[in-house]
Amino acid sequence: MTQLDEDGLVVVSERADLLGLLHNFQWHELFWNRRSDVESGMRWFVLGHGQYAKALQPFVGMTAKAVTICVEPGFCSMPYARQLEHADRLAAQAISQRELSADALAL
Repeated sequence: MTQLDEDGLVVVSERADLLGLLHNFQWHELFWNRRSDVESGMRWFVLGHGQYAKALQPFVGMTAKAVTICVEPGFCSMPYARQLEHADRLAAQAISQRELSADALAL
């Protein structure tokens, strides 16, 4: 929980296959070949205050601890405030239902 508080990120996707690429470190496929799918079907919510501080001077290799959640189609077309509220609720449920460890943050 400390790592989430410091460097946390909540990643939601309408497509499980995109989360699979993320979990398997297939960066080129995800962020280059599937860029339009990422833009239309994934959202990234910064949770940790340390992430905000690092973003002031971004650098190659900047990382976060992520909670990943597959959401229903249409999530990414909702108004931002509703996305944020829904992602917050889903992340809280995911965290409360699972025992998190340093290597088990992909939910």
